[in-house]
Amino acid sequence: MLLAVHAGRALAVGLVALVIAAGLPAAVVFVAVAVALEGLIATLHRPTTMALLPALARSPEELIAANATTSSGEAIGVLVGPAIGGALLAGGGVSCR
Repeated sequence: MLLAVHAGRALAVGLVALVIAAGLPAAVVFVAVAVALEGLIATLHRPTTMALLPALARSPEELIAANATTSSGEAIGVLVGPAIGGALLAGGGVSCR
């Protein structure tokens, strides 16, 4: 299931990348982003992972550690991702063609 989720996300992002690489107008790019639904597909990752963890853990302690690791990784990503994005925008700005 996780493979299908991430293959769908890759397909959606790849489709948008092709639209951008083709040099189509910004309006077409925005429509492609809206239709791609990558964000919607991404919402399937967490429930799928959490449903699989009990089957993978050999003990309750492993399950607790896996849940803690997963939650910590998500929390770090929520903090660090936007910080990097903001730093890149602040340092390089935004250019429009």
